[in-house]
Amino acid sequence: MRSLLLISQRCNFQLRSVQCTRLYSTGTKATTTTKPEIETTSSSDKRLIYATPNAGLVKLAKAFSLSTLGISSISAPAVIYFWESPAIQASGIDSNLFLGESTIRYICLHFIYTALFASVCSTGALHYILSPFINTIYLHNKSSSSHNKGLTPNSIVTLETRDLLARKRNTTLAIRDLEPAHGLFQTWRVKPQVMKQQYAEEQRNGTPPSIQQTRFWLDRRGAGDQEAMVSMLRIIQGNQQKQRII
Repeated sequence: MRSLLLISQRCNFQLRSVQCTRLYSTGTKATTTTKPEIETTSSSDKRLIYATPNAGLVKLAKAFSLSTLGISSISAPAVIYFWESPAIQASGIDSNLFLGESTIRYICLHFIYTALFASVCSTGALHYILSPFINTIYLHNKSSSSHNKGLTPNSIVTLETRDLLARKRNTTLAIRDLEPAHGLFQTWRVKPQVMKQQYAEEQRNGTPPSIQQTRFWLDRRGAGDQEAMVSMLRIIQGNQQKQRII
């Protein structure tokens, strides 16, 4: 009996030791898998300092405008071809002439032309208004100590906007290249001197333009790094004051 009890105690002790080693091994595996994620986030070269809550609404508005323009531009030639087809002309619809055409045909064709023109104008106007709307702003970190030094006029930022097809358009430049704008639906603009330098480089080297968006509209209801945004606004305001002094 004593030998059986000793054997059972040894078995229980071995089972407990195996369970402990298994728990320890799984814990070490979990800790090793989380290390690469921390490394990737710490080695990123830019960080988000601003994001607007209306980015989805702007994208939806541009997509809806493009869809209506596409539908009208496709349906208009189809309807015109339908009215110009020999089958419609032979059916006798244009028997009652009105200025050389039937009344129904005249009204329909001019309605189609008006709808197509209105769709093109509305899409262009919406693009002009919403193209400078800033969705996000990223700050490029050249070194790990840039978080403590704060923003400077030489700090590089990337402003994300939307193009005509509602695609993302990133404009990367230095804060010193921006100045306040006083027009409607715009907060900042790229300095004319910067655009002249870019145009000269394009003519000299034949390189594509690096700055495609020159107007920017900042939504004050956006969220992000408040300290960085306040510093950015002060630097841009200071750029305008320096130009007035010069």
